[in-house]
Amino acid sequence: KGSYRKIVLGRKTEVDMGADCDPAVTLASRLSTSVDAFLMRRGEACYWGLSPERLLSRRQGQVWTEALAGTRARGVTPESDQRLERELLASEKDRREQDFVREFVQHAMEARCDRVQVGLTQVRKFRSIQHLYTTFQGHLKNPGSFAALADALHHTPAVALFSHGRQLGLIRELEGFDRGWYGGVTGWLSRDQGELAVGIRSCLSRWASWTFWTGAGI
Repeated sequence: KGSYRKIVLGRKTEVDMGADCDPAVTLASRLSTSVDAFLMRRGEACYWGLSPERLLSRRQGQVWTEALAGTRARGVTPESDQRLERELLASEKDRREQDFVREFVQHAMEARCDRVQVGLTQVRKFRSIQHLYTTFQGHLKNPGSFAALADALHHTPAVALFSHGRQLGLIRELEGFDRGWYGGVTGWLSRDQGELAVGIRSCLSRWASWTFWTGAGI
């Protein structure tokens, strides 16, 4: 009916590992400079993953964020990888999906920052996947607005939906489960610095029971 322009639905897959496995060992084997690794423990539960999406970074009054959407696999050869990259950049559907996230992020940044700089949309490559990617940089209008900006950015249309309001009830209705920590915020903060990432491409481990979380933009 036109009420929603984009929605991201999650899927959880439950796996019995057969024995207690150490998530830290698994995470360490997949470390990469192109993603944010995170691991949080609470009691017997461990939530961990490799997030490709930065929610917000801060150094003094400067902040950085990004829009990440639109997807292709990596090619098995340099030639096929470049072909998939060109296909992604030329895709009307993927550019539109990326524009939704970029528009959302830019609006939040401009409301709380001065001198917002928006980068050109390009392709960011990970180990097995590549995405359309746009960077943003700005200067906070006042130091206390960092938390307000992080709150305005979460949930982004990269993990939720793009509509005239944050009507997250539709996601809960269609998915049929509680996301828990999936799609939440991970990272660290000090008085004038911080690195926040979106908790996606992740797993919730309880001894041998592992629940994997993934999502897809529609």
